[in-house]
Amino acid sequence: MKFPEKSNQRTTMEHNFKNLAASVNDDVIKWRRHFHQYPELSNKEYETSATIKKILGQLGIKFFSAATTGVIAEISGKDKTIIGLRADMDALPLVEETGLEFASVNKGVMHACGHDAHMAIALGVVKIFSQIKDIPFSIRIIFQPSEESTPSGAPRMINEGALKQMKCLIGFHVWAGLETGSFSVIKGPVMASADRFRILIKGKG
Repeated sequence: MKFPEKSNQRTTMEHNFKNLAASVNDDVIKWRRHFHQYPELSNKEYETSATIKKILGQLGIKFFSAATTGVIAEISGKDKTIIGLRADMDALPLVEETGLEFASVNKGVMHACGHDAHMAIALGVVKIFSQIKDIPFSIRIIFQPSEESTPSGAPRMINEGALKQMKCLIGFHVWAGLETGSFSVIKGPVMASADRFRILIKGKG
């Protein structure tokens, strides 16, 4: 996989990319609010999956299902090297009390961990790259179900070929501690949560 070597080529690509990113801003906001309003719990992301597929179809992007409700989209580039981007889909069993006009309509279910934003951002990335000719690499966007609970959607998607021939996979997460317009990068696992347990304390009374 080779990227443009000349500085002016890089500058042009970066300029065009920023313009395209700005052009999808309204769509990303619209998609995020839709996902936020219609959240679904782990392994039950049926309508969420259908919405993602509908948007991908409108963008002319090929996709296929995995792990029942998961979705994998692909954009072919000049090089067969595949770079992946992963977004989680499921919401949490919480009651929303934000009062937002796009608050959850599904009682007891809320996108409180940012997965609504993750899906919208990933779709924004798809729309951006769908408008760029001669991409120097291929792109695979993975919409993963059941990130919040078990059985996790990750191993099922891997078993169904989500990582096949992939050079690297980028996972990302919104973070309230960062300033708008900035991002942080770390190598390896971060923000991992693999266990849930309950503690029952019995008193003398």
